[in-house]
Amino acid sequence: LHRASTTPLVNRPMSERKAPGSTFKMIPALAALELGLITPSSTIMDLGYFTKAGKPYPKCWIYGSSGATHRAVNVAHALEVSCNYFFYELAYRLGNSANGTTEQGISTLNEYMAAFGLNDKTGIEIGESAPMMATPTTKERSIRAINPNATDSQVQWTDADSIRTYIGQSVNNYAPIHMTKYIATLANGGTRYKMHLVSKLVNPDGTTAQKVEETVENILELQPQNLDIVYQGMLLVTSGQKGTLRNIFRNFPIQVAAKSGTAEEDKSRSSHSWFVCFAPYDDPQIAITVLLPYGEITGSPSAVIAREIIRDYMGLNYEPENHYMENILAE
Repeated sequence: LHRASTTPLVNRPMSERKAPGSTFKMIPALAALELGLITPSSTIMDLGYFTKAGKPYPKCWIYGSSGATHRAVNVAHALEVSCNYFFYELAYRLGNSANGTTEQGISTLNEYMAAFGLNDKTGIEIGESAPMMATPTTKERSIRAINPNATDSQVQWTDADSIRTYIGQSVNNYAPIHMTKYIATLANGGTRYKMHLVSKLVNPDGTTAQKVEETVENILELQPQNLDIVYQGMLLVTSGQKGTLRNIFRNFPIQVAAKSGTAEEDKSRSSHSWFVCFAPYDDPQIAITVLLPYGEITGSPSAVIAREIIRDYMGLNYEPENHYMENILAE
């Protein structure tokens, strides 16, 4: 049978795994802050090309599109403008071949990734794919699945793998449900809960047969000042002077902490469009992930979709019914 190109039977929120792109960047930002590689006020100079991890030299997206750089940015502004160079440098500082710490560097980052739920199923009551976390083992398995005769040097983890992991590429692959769990954990300050669709089971007579209790899977102890600066960076995405999504959220009455991302899979098609957020900024009540496979076009449609979800969830579309006037007219 010919397989439909749109794979209509795939439950996309639970099973459509893609590289998360820049929506991943809050995790390495927090890891670098917690490990003391940077402080909230530290700046890194964007030089366009990053040369420390070997050739081919990766470049910041802005350098590739216009030849410009973001110049000196701190972590909040790096999130605001999605500066790849900043995160390349963080990856290199965490571990590199010159110091013999490449594998130690990625294993440390993996601990933070796992703490945010990116190495386990979410626990939701219906079928879901397992997340695919970028690790040396995952890289080797992926390569050997395609080329069983791959050499040890071909499957070895390198600095280049680390820096690509830090910007949400490499062999990272997650479904929207995994990303939402990560964002919800981030929004509440580091407590990861098992995810549920079901709150309770009810008997035919209306009494509660079973209540689904909250289950805490992990508590990540994070310094408040580190969380605050990452939150600020996410707020700048939607409200900063250079925020990548400032036009989408201009005049929106609720402050939204967010991050967008793109991931290329097929050079003949558009990139995947990701958007993650929580809102309201000062009192988080909802975490959202939108993934549009091959949906990267002008206008950031994934962010627009999330904005409208927030609008509806927070009751901004509510219009009270004026039954009084209807009754007067009826009489």
